[in-house]
Amino acid sequence: MDRRILIARAYDSVKIEPAAALPGGGDAATVLAMDSAESGIIVLAGERGSGKTWACREAARLAAARGLSAGGILCPSRRDASGRPLEVEAESLGSGERRLLASRERALDGPRWPPEGPGAFAFSDGAFAWALGELEAARSAELLILDEAGPVELRLGRGFRPFLDGLAASIKGSAPRPGLLVATARPSLASELAALLGPRARILELDAASRDELPLALAREAGRAKGEKRDGH
Repeated sequence: MDRRILIARAYDSVKIEPAAALPGGGDAATVLAMDSAESGIIVLAGERGSGKTWACREAARLAAARGLSAGGILCPSRRDASGRPLEVEAESLGSGERRLLASRERALDGPRWPPEGPGAFAFSDGAFAWALGELEAARSAELLILDEAGPVELRLGRGFRPFLDGLAASIKGSAPRPGLLVATARPSLASELAALLGPRARILELDAASRDELPLALAREAGRAKGEKRDGH
């Protein structure tokens, strides 16, 4: 079976190719190969329950095992028997600390999405403020993860939006920025998130064929991005 996956959008493309087909292929099935010498921003698109949080956690673990700094925020969820998320936590990759970020079961101090109707998530402004601090502390990490950006950020301009706006501005200037940023989103919002982060952003779709291979691919790409950042490319 052809394991190559090519996802092209209005932005540059990302490829996952067999390691044996590339120089330096080693102990993994795949490596991440960027079409352009400059990248550094990946929008990882996947539906609810597709494994985005798992892939990000595993990528951070593998990056750390390779001597790279990894930080950011994961958003694991608690689900009912049907797979419907009931609560979402914000988890710091740096400390492992968790804060309740969103709930369908209790009132919190932040926005709701959808704003009207049953089954809405209530969000915590307090948890977002803490998570924003964790993201800022990890801004110059060699692998920075934001899992995930959704309607609260892209429709309401709240939640993680201040960090996304600041990061987009830093990419255009000389402020500290990560070696590789991986931000997750639903497929319906991925293009909008990529546009916010600028023309260097690539969209990579997570599916059953690529899920198990992506973490090592992302860790390797973080190492490559570290080398380019060090060399001033």
